[in-house]
Amino acid sequence: MASCPRRAAGNDGNPALVIQLFTVTFGRQSMAPSILTAARADMFQGERELAIWWVGFALLFGLYFLAWWMHLRPGVFSYDSGHFLQEVLTGDITNRKPFLYARFIELTSLGGRFFPLTLFAQAAIIVAFLSRIFAMAFSGRAHPISIALGAILVLNPYVANMVFYVQNDVLFCFAIIAILAETVWVCRRGHASLISWVIIAVASPMAFAFRENGLLFLPVWCLLVAVFLGRDGRVLAGVAIVTTVVVYGIASLGVDRSRTADLMFPAVIHEVARLAQGGYRHEVGSRLSNETREVVGDERLRSAARIYWPLYWDTVGFFRDGPNLGYLPQDQRTRIVRSFLRHDLAPNLPSVAGHRVEMLAGALLARAEHVDPYTAPDNLHGPLKVWKDRQGLAYRGKGWLGQLNEVSARSRSWTWNAALGVAVLMVITLVALWRRDRVTLIAAALLWLQLGVVLAVAPSAEYRYVFMLYLAPLILLAGDPLSRFDSNTRPLARGLTTAHGQARSART
Repeated sequence: MASCPRRAAGNDGNPALVIQLFTVTFGRQSMAPSILTAARADMFQGERELAIWWVGFALLFGLYFLAWWMHLRPGVFSYDSGHFLQEVLTGDITNRKPFLYARFIELTSLGGRFFPLTLFAQAAIIVAFLSRIFAMAFSGRAHPISIALGAILVLNPYVANMVFYVQNDVLFCFAIIAILAETVWVCRRGHASLISWVIIAVASPMAFAFRENGLLFLPVWCLLVAVFLGRDGRVLAGVAIVTTVVVYGIASLGVDRSRTADLMFPAVIHEVARLAQGGYRHEVGSRLSNETREVVGDERLRSAARIYWPLYWDTVGFFRDGPNLGYLPQDQRTRIVRSFLRHDLAPNLPSVAGHRVEMLAGALLARAEHVDPYTAPDNLHGPLKVWKDRQGLAYRGKGWLGQLNEVSARSRSWTWNAALGVAVLMVITLVALWRRDRVTLIAAALLWLQLGVVLAVAPSAEYRYVFMLYLAPLILLAGDPLSRFDSNTRPLARGLTTAHGQARSART
């Protein structure tokens, strides 16, 4: 099975080890310094080239997103954004939404006093991730088609709206892509640098705790890279575990953990409301078991059936003229989930599965409501809401950025389409299977797992849930699985191969 180039070379990828074995076994100590110097020089050249590209792309992306911030300032907000900001301003941070993102806002905005600093910090992290991935592409001579596809995806106004969206999903998705790209890069190059460790250290807490899906990403990633990618994989996994434990532990101090989001209830109550729909030979609630009808209540079921919307659970959960099922007591929520799983899931499995596919398709095609980048929700902090409303009136549809953003939003079923990313991911997976490309299969498997989580438990068809799949083609830039590893165009691998070859020649 194809693996990291260092394994294929048979020397564990360490020039110093090759030299040590050679000098100890054959006594040719006069050859060792020259071989080591050549290998180190090529390694340094490869890292230097990568750093130059990285700085260049960081400047380009920085200027590009700065122009967008001037257009969208002070940011893009939803009701969840207001929730996070209220927690920071009041100091009452709970786990109803991922508390680590609230801590991120609290830290970067200096306790909520200078909120624009949070968006600058979020944009800076994203620019660092994106510019490094594109630096990998140019330093590693990725295929021009892969580079062009990545550029089209990133320069889409959709991404600019997401970069300045005050929402935990944004950094969560970018962190996942950064970790996977770094993993592929380290394996392709046969070397984990200090910068690789820093990228993993920064991205790991975000990929673990900025959304509940992280529980099925970072631990699985750590296990896979530690088992299948050898020493460097174990080092990267160790860095991720240590930084995540430290950051998570410190950030959790003072958090009210008694108010924690219920992961299953939104998806379950959405299915309950759907099955409560009346129809031919069915009265309202007749497709549900007596146990579930009793624990929910017939009046609530009739209200839920009236206001039900297939792509969003918010109508039955929080709308004023609905049943407000999202505000039920915790013990009643727990009993509803248990009753549905025990009595209603199996008899209605085909119907539930069909609805889950509809929800996933709606998310991939951005068919549900989108967040208006020019308005502020009612729960946003006063001065910030005034600022946003004033800027929105001044910039909506104005200038080429405003016009471009307007066209992008109207055609979002095409321009914000994550189904393209899924199609590219499928091609990547098939090619990696054919070539037995272990590292690419690991990256693809983790993204498929995220897709499965959205399919199984996402309560709404929101595009932010599948944003990492929209970004999935960027993995091609770190190491293109569509072409075999070419040591002639990759300076770091060339240094390892040269050292190994010189050692064999000297022995002969």
